[in-house]
Amino acid sequence: MYLFFYTLQYYPITIINIHKEKFLILKKLFNIIAFQICWWICVIFSSTELSYIGPLVMILYLFCHYLFITKDLNEFKFIILVGLIGTFFDSLFIVFDIFNYSSSFALITFIVPTWITAMWVGFATTINHSLKWINNNYYLAFIMGFIFGPLSYLTGEKFDAIQFNTSISLSLTILAFSWGFIMLFILILNKKIVK
Repeated sequence: MYLFFYTLQYYPITIINIHKEKFLILKKLFNIIAFQICWWICVIFSSTELSYIGPLVMILYLFCHYLFITKDLNEFKFIILVGLIGTFFDSLFIVFDIFNYSSSFALITFIVPTWITAMWVGFATTINHSLKWINNNYYLAFIMGFIFGPLSYLTGEKFDAIQFNTSISLSLTILAFSWGFIMLFILILNKKIVK
């Protein structure tokens, strides 16, 4: 009899905890998969007349992120700030003639196109969810930025989204170190804004 009541008392809690863990896993999966889909849409449509499709899809993703992932306003401040910082960061590469984008922001050629800003915003949504595991590991964050940052630009070049103006090896080296440090900056900023 004791075993029956013990089981009855704690079994629902176990079920709830299992469902909560599965729900958290599903949220992280949605976060990374939806971001990747939006990222690819931004890249694929970037050099076409439909380059606005990427930012529109990213806005829809942000809305879903708010509905299903988090309603933390500090996180949304962080996301907007990373979007602005990323826009500035990538605009510097245009100013220093590292590369050009196939489309530009309206008539201002030294500011990145809106689909790049959309990518930065989308990337910021992963920092506290699917990429949360790197938040306390600055070395790993630097290495990930160092490797995967340049690879994303190389992918953009393959899809005619960007054109390198210097040698690819020099451009990728500059991007690698820049992205390593920008990842550290993003994580530090995240700790200050999203607590």
